[in-house]
Amino acid sequence: MKTSILSLDQGSAALRAHADAAVTSLRADAPDLYEALHGTHAVSLRGVAAASDFVFGVMRRQSPALLDALVAGRFDAPDAPRLTPLPKTGAEDDVRRQRDREMALIAWHDLVGARDTVETLQSLSDLGDLLIQAACERALAADAVRNKGELAPPLVLGMGKLGGRELNFSSDVDLIFVHPDGDAERRYLRVARDIVQFLDARTAAGRVHRVDVRLRPFGRTGALSLSVSAFERYLQTHARDWERYAYVKARVLTGLDSDRASVEQVIRSFVYRRYLDYGVFDALRETKSLIESEVARHAQDDDLKRGSGGIREIEFIAQAVQILRGGQHRDLQTTSLRGAFLHIAALDLPDATNVDELLAAYDVLRHVENRLQMLADQQTHALPTDALMRERIAAAAGYTVPQLEHELGVHRAMVRATFADVVDEGDTGKEARSGHALWRAAGDEKKVLAALASTDVESDTGFQASLHSLATSRPLARLDKASRDRLDRLVPTLIESALKTPRPGRTLSRLTKILEGVGRRSAYFALLIERPQARDRLVSLCARSRRITEDVADFPLLLDSLIGLDVTALPDTRARGRQLVALLRDIDWSDLDHMTDAIARFKTTAQFEVAVADLTSQLDVMKVSDHLTEIAQSVLHALLDAALADVVRRYGRLPNENQFCVVAYGKLGGIELGYGSDLDLVFLYDAPDAGAVSDGKRSLDAPQYFARLVQRVVGLVTATTRAGALYEVDMRLRPSGNSGPLVSRLSAYATYQRERAWTWEHQALLRARIVAGDTDLAERFRELRRDVLCQPRDHAALREQVASMRRRMRVANPAQADAFHVKHDPGGLTDVEFIVQYALLAGADRNPQLVRFSDHIRHLDALIAARQLGSDVGEDLKSIYLAYRTHLHRRALDDGDVRVRDGRFASERARVRALWDTLIE
Repeated sequence: MKTSILSLDQGSAALRAHADAAVTSLRADAPDLYEALHGTHAVSLRGVAAASDFVFGVMRRQSPALLDALVAGRFDAPDAPRLTPLPKTGAEDDVRRQRDREMALIAWHDLVGARDTVETLQSLSDLGDLLIQAACERALAADAVRNKGELAPPLVLGMGKLGGRELNFSSDVDLIFVHPDGDAERRYLRVARDIVQFLDARTAAGRVHRVDVRLRPFGRTGALSLSVSAFERYLQTHARDWERYAYVKARVLTGLDSDRASVEQVIRSFVYRRYLDYGVFDALRETKSLIESEVARHAQDDDLKRGSGGIREIEFIAQAVQILRGGQHRDLQTTSLRGAFLHIAALDLPDATNVDELLAAYDVLRHVENRLQMLADQQTHALPTDALMRERIAAAAGYTVPQLEHELGVHRAMVRATFADVVDEGDTGKEARSGHALWRAAGDEKKVLAALASTDVESDTGFQASLHSLATSRPLARLDKASRDRLDRLVPTLIESALKTPRPGRTLSRLTKILEGVGRRSAYFALLIERPQARDRLVSLCARSRRITEDVADFPLLLDSLIGLDVTALPDTRARGRQLVALLRDIDWSDLDHMTDAIARFKTTAQFEVAVADLTSQLDVMKVSDHLTEIAQSVLHALLDAALADVVRRYGRLPNENQFCVVAYGKLGGIELGYGSDLDLVFLYDAPDAGAVSDGKRSLDAPQYFARLVQRVVGLVTATTRAGALYEVDMRLRPSGNSGPLVSRLSAYATYQRERAWTWEHQALLRARIVAGDTDLAERFRELRRDVLCQPRDHAALREQVASMRRRMRVANPAQADAFHVKHDPGGLTDVEFIVQYALLAGADRNPQLVRFSDHIRHLDALIAARQLGSDVGEDLKSIYLAYRTHLHRRALDDGDVRVRDGRFASERARVRALWDTLIE
């Protein structure tokens, strides 16, 4: 925020008189400086006189030095703060005079509008850094004289606004001292004391900086300096939750690069967790409560920093999001409040949606706070009550008094409301009366029945059993007190929500699995307490999906996806691939375990988001399959690249233009992937030089080379990682099935398809397409596929071969008299697929467009367009096919039983059987 002082013509007579008196005093005490400034900066001189007694005091005391600064142009062009070299001893007053001179110049540039607030805060922080570094150098020099030997520099941590490079004009500096491990403990303690003494001691020339060291480990009772190892132990075992907020701002100001890196890593590990830690809000509420008590005790509600809607609340909002999500988003691990908010906005995080308003409020509050402190170089945050002083502050900030009060009121009201939303305890079940009663009564059957009497589930014995299982869960019984307290706050709300679902007992049983899966990571309990929308969505999903329940129980990180997930705006299918590329950009590809874990997290999270959107907004089955197919393809692309890089590291490269590609069959090939589908894959290669070998230390010929590549790809795709399994792979559709080679040369594959493949293999080829690999080889495969599928066929023989294969499948999957298996039984999904495949193979020689695509819906569209099927028959088959797939799809999300026993699909089944009898048998 760049604002110069208000024109004094708009001010009161008292304000103008005060400015004129200050200018007159400067003329008497420092005539040379007055004449020089009056000649070039007369208007600014009078305005600064109204705004800052401190600046005019420095001018009177240091007019020769400031006259030199004026001649050097430093009044006109703001530059970086500077200190002349200091002697290693003495000169305490000289450094204080330099400090005041630089502060006066910073204030001048801010008041006349040459610097905005952000630049001013950075300049103040840079000056603070220089002064602390100078103090450190002097203390080390004194130690070397005392002990006749040099120490490695200590690690001085700047905390608070100094750490964030947002230092106030008259702020104290919060410092923590850490030193390298070793046996020089006493020396480092003395060095730390000397640094504090140099900065904080008041002499005739004033003070360098007030120093506050109360944030150090163990506070006032702790040692002034700790070794790196002791510092790490403290953070791991003794630090309190609120200290994570303090260490968000920690910045190492001095020390060797290697030591600095170690301390920075220790701090990152303490502040930022890999999982979402919603427990940060409990610490925030505790800290805020203490501050509110302090404000009330000292009647400080007009305090721009600590008061309601003030600067501290804006800082807390940013820090809460940083601590919550910084472990997953490295960009949030910044000490800068402004930087944190900009990253929150760029990442489109749900926790602080009004970033622009918060930053605008922060700019105004810090701008006015700085003007308050520039007045007399005093650490104050409250607007003065004296009318003239209040007008001076308002004018210095560019306002009249009414304008200032209105502006502050609007911004503070917005901050107050936003902060209330952030620290709101969520719906912790105060209205969940039935839930509380049932949870209290969980161990007593009579009390449970009495509590159930006021609900709609008194006859649900399954609910009673589920409640008993939850209350007696052994994993939950082992929780520590803090985790148990959170569990006791959460469970009543879950019970209350479960009671509203169609099958409360089953829902509560599934929720118990998730609670047990979360285990000792009770931050997830806090997440569900803090975010009622996420909790309600979880209960609804568990009521409807066994699969989602199991996924969340196995991988609680998925709970993050419930926060702010817009189920109506999933990434488009192509965006998934870009997401994975971005995720892998900073990963070392030689570390295959790490990379595979990251890919598995991507796959598990992406599929979970699709499933949530599917159940919540009822996506149609084709849209779901599009998403699931694109996720699988993105994974295959990434893993093929990783596998190839690994093979090249081991065996080198083959000469010439060797080509390799992955062919998908089945559901992946047909763009019809479902939840839990395996991947039917075939691998092809071509190598122009049959005798060539790779150029690595262990050379391989082309068949061996590509066989190793396939083994690596399949090994990675089927790996079980910490983030879950990727996919099962089925390679039985390759030439000669399980007895054939893992990878085929394209020419051999072509010969097999033309001369030895069975009709059922050509049926499978209808659903084949390239999903990864070389584009030239992919085009040659497409040409081969078209030629093979379009060859003329004997229709009678084709019918018999299709019917014979279907009969064998029915023997392998016999029907049940009392149930209809939607996929395998006569009239089911497989019959629809075989009818379509027969029609395609029978007509492709006359109309190659029939086999252009690999999915059944476009196959049916092509058959209708080519009049191979009547439009009424074709549309009927499309409708039946999608109905069957939707049923199978829903069952995959819930209980897994694909049979129906209530007469459903009777008419669809009859129509398919009639068409089968007409066309095939």
